[in-house]
Amino acid sequence: CTDVATTSCTDTSVPAGTWRYAVALQVGPWTGAAGAASSASAVGAPALSLSPTTVSGLPATTTATVSAFAATETVTFRLDSASGAVLATSPATTTTSAAGAATATVTVPSGTSAGAHTIYAIGAGGLTATATLTVSLPTPSLTLTSTTFATLPGTTTATVANVGATEAVTFRLDAANGTSLGTATANASGAASGSITIPAGTTSGAHTVYAVGGAGSSATRAITVSGLGASPSALAFTNSGTSRQPTTGDTVTTTFDRELQPRSICSSWAATSANGSTTGTVRLSTPAGGRNTLEVTAMTGCTSFAFGSIDLGRTNMTSSSATIVTFSATIAWSATNRRITITLTSNGTATGGSLQRIPSGNTAVATYTPAAGLLALSGADVTGTFSTTAIVPF
Repeated sequence: CTDVATTSCTDTSVPAGTWRYAVALQVGPWTGAAGAASSASAVGAPALSLSPTTVSGLPATTTATVSAFAATETVTFRLDSASGAVLATSPATTTTSAAGAATATVTVPSGTSAGAHTIYAIGAGGLTATATLTVSLPTPSLTLTSTTFATLPGTTTATVANVGATEAVTFRLDAANGTSLGTATANASGAASGSITIPAGTTSGAHTVYAVGGAGSSATRAITVSGLGASPSALAFTNSGTSRQPTTGDTVTTTFDRELQPRSICSSWAATSANGSTTGTVRLSTPAGGRNTLEVTAMTGCTSFAFGSIDLGRTNMTSSSATIVTFSATIAWSATNRRITITLTSNGTATGGSLQRIPSGNTAVATYTPAAGLLALSGADVTGTFSTTAIVPF
């Protein structure tokens, strides 16, 4: 205290430490010698204590007690810095007593991350104290009613627990920012449940479903996509012109037991379920020591393509094993019917021999073998072959 005209004074906002006071007389410009110093007075540092010092299950509360603040000082509590988020208290306004002490219930909000945090108690007069609070959150978890999928698209119920209250959760495939499978919103207890769909085109094998919370929560669950390869299931020939001889308008249709990935047929087609069609070239030849074989040798607009080959089970459709007959054709994929249809658009051009018309009633078994690059919609290989009964192919 300085320059007082009374016999007592109150000194406020004194820094922490030990202090002594003395009186000196002052008259006008003259100041006398200071008298004897008083006994020592200890001023404590502003302090903040919390109980409990560890909380979980946000939002959570802790009791905050401050001491050695200024008398009747308003104290504000903030999170992690002197300018951090203001924490709600009960009572709403915290005011210290004449002794500079106060107690309040402080709320730690939802969305606060797990780990150590600092609570700041800041007095209106500038005094500050801090204390450490640990947020210990249960580990978020994800469960699925089904974790193995043999057909796609596949639907299952995803349930998360221990995420933030009312936190928005997005379920994703194979990465925290992967394809969205569905969404849900957690309740006040941090639990959420929703239907998710594993999309068509997901490859066979192991995958991971991620539950990603908007406030940072995360959990995963492994799934398996299996048995999603495709196989040829039917092979048919239709005649539109000269019987027993491939000509314009004739078709060859190969059917599969599951959808194929269109871009495995033609690299410029869709990766997901879709129809596709283009023009191309079909070759009929007889490999040395083999039988008449039908193959697709070109597809317009396709950097790469895959079909396979059809062994017609005979050698009498060409005049010799050196004969090659090429046809212009359209090659079309139907996702709905799971069929590749080849339609001849020319009568064929033969080199090294001639195209033969086979005798009436002359039948053979035709066998389709898929190309190695042909894939099911799931990304799994197309495997197996399909053989007809003994037929006249065209």
